[in-house]
Amino acid sequence: MSFHDMPSPQKMARVFGYALTLGDSPAWHDFSRFAEIYLSEEERAKLAHAALKALGGNDLLHVIADAFSRAGPPREAWYNPLPEAREWADWATPAEREAYCLAAFEAMPSARRKAFLHHVQGRDAA
Repeated sequence: MSFHDMPSPQKMARVFGYALTLGDSPAWHDFSRFAEIYLSEEERAKLAHAALKALGGNDLLHVIADAFSRAGPPREAWYNPLPEAREWADWATPAEREAYCLAAFEAMPSARRKAFLHHVQGRDAA
């Protein structure tokens, strides 16, 4: 039976086996991509819960910190930077968003800073 003809549980078992055998980051990244496709949200949540319960102490904290690590610097946007900036902001930590916002604001020319302040102060705070 080809991989594409297998039911989802068999596909995931095979991909899990590959990830365990290879044991490298790309293999585990592929596993997570297949899990998004072939497992329901509930199944992914149960898998994550079981895996996290199997860890303890510092290992658990390191895994969680790595899974939700910082976004890093924003990517370069050549045409329209706003959609790229919004996507980056979705992934960034609060500290990253604040740091880049302040640095960008401070780098603006005075007239642009005034226009920006007028723009953001003209609406209600969320």
